[in-house]
Amino acid sequence: MTPEAPRTVYLPLTGNPVGFHHLLLAECALRQQASLERVVFLLSNGQHPDPTKRQQILEKQLRLQILHHALQDWGTPATSYPARVLGRQSESLKLSVQNAEISTIEFEHNRPFRLAEHVQEIRAHQLEPEPVLLLVGADLVERMANPEIFSDEDLQVITEEARLLAVRRGAVDLQQALENLKQVRGLAPASEQLDLQLLPPALHPLLDLSSTLIRRAVQAGHSLTRFLPDAAGKLVAERQFYRREGTDLFLNEWEFNCRQLEKQLERCAVEVKQILDARAEGGAPHLLALVETSTGGRIASALTTVSGVSQHFLGSNVAYSHEEKERLLGRSTRGESSVTPKMAEALVKAVRSQTGAQWALAETGMAGPSSPERRSRKNGQCHLALSMNGKIHLRSIQINPFFSRKEHQLTFALEGLSWLRDCLLEAGGPG
Repeated sequence: MTPEAPRTVYLPLTGNPVGFHHLLLAECALRQQASLERVVFLLSNGQHPDPTKRQQILEKQLRLQILHHALQDWGTPATSYPARVLGRQSESLKLSVQNAEISTIEFEHNRPFRLAEHVQEIRAHQLEPEPVLLLVGADLVERMANPEIFSDEDLQVITEEARLLAVRRGAVDLQQALENLKQVRGLAPASEQLDLQLLPPALHPLLDLSSTLIRRAVQAGHSLTRFLPDAAGKLVAERQFYRREGTDLFLNEWEFNCRQLEKQLERCAVEVKQILDARAEGGAPHLLALVETSTGGRIASALTTVSGVSQHFLGSNVAYSHEEKERLLGRSTRGESSVTPKMAEALVKAVRSQTGAQWALAETGMAGPSSPERRSRKNGQCHLALSMNGKIHLRSIQINPFFSRKEHQLTFALEGLSWLRDCLLEAGGPG
């Protein structure tokens, strides 16, 4: 007998904290499965069942308070960013406090509570025999191949008593993860992929969000309005959650990530200087100039920390304002967007002409931070132009729009300097 279509989907939440991206997945599940009548959030007690993850996260009652606020605000146009966006398009959200519940069964246990235990608990109280529908990330399926994370007994329970509705996570492909799981463990739960195209296009950027990025936004002091509903965001800000929590004794997560980017940028600057040294010794063009906008001079700063770079590096112009861009270009830029390949090309031509550099790099981008008050949709976008051997080369990049301003600046700078390094290497000797 074919089992009946499930009426409930269960979403395990170890996310710390819950943000728009979690609620958006529940919203998508309701749109994809016509039979669904409710979403149950399986709220973690704060002790992660995966031994490779941090065991203790935000205290359970605070997690409950944040999730409660998030659900209350989710479909309210006055307090929820997604609802305000869709309000202009006359499209309503399906997830609401009427069809959403929060399970706190884990709170009864002062230990990590495994997913298989949730499945057994749900089946014990189900009136219908259908399998338990779990909404998970494809990365969880990937981790099921590890017997230290999912025991043979737990994998057997999930395979026999559950069905997965999985969303792609990063580079993890669901079908590949299932095939690998079947090959390694001999078992794989029935699964299908969540179709994210069922979501309104205006909400798709929120899929780039993660709990890690929310914590880093808090640590950077940025507004949380586009990250999670207002009441939840105010609670996080007022209680100063996540300010000092991180991977290093003295650095929070945001500080640590910025420092890692800075180190990569510094290493790249050393490599660029070494290549320019070799070019100069071989009689190849080696004089360099820059023009930067959204990076605020971070490329130049990295280069000028390297001893001896002055024999190659002529200087940098930080054309941050429209007025400074106009001064550099020698013309009006009224009506032009500053975040385009065309602007990057104009800037690199100007700086090369004015400095006489043999190599010139221009950067123009939008560093944010992400905020509903910023009407531009170009947050996290950067355009680069490189003048070499009398030719202009262009490159555009788009990184996660929810990075902080400093993370965007450092990433743009690293992308630009890395591209310059690679082009110098490819250019070879004199020419």
